[in-house]
Amino acid sequence: MSIELTDQQQHALDALGEDPARLVDPRTNAAYVLLPVELYESIREILEDDKQQKAIRSVGLRNAVGRMNEEVGLRSDFKTASRRTAGLVP
Repeated sequence: MSIELTDQQQHALDALGEDPARLVDPRTNAAYVLLPVELYESIREILEDDKQQKAIRSVGLRNAVGRMNEEVGLRSDFKTASRRTAGLVP
């Protein structure tokens, strides 16, 4: 959905130059920033990449923890088996 700017809004936007416009919804007092589409798309891409990298790191950490837990379990099983062989554990 596109909303066309009024002449007054266009003049205010032009006066800002390179700075993004800040808008406030008087009903909710919610603040917004008006960005050129190209800048928005660049920022969105960066945020998506960051989100994807965090997800990849999270999966990697879970896998590493799982492997460590498996290794600790194997070591524990090996120690128990060694003790049984030595007659230390029934």
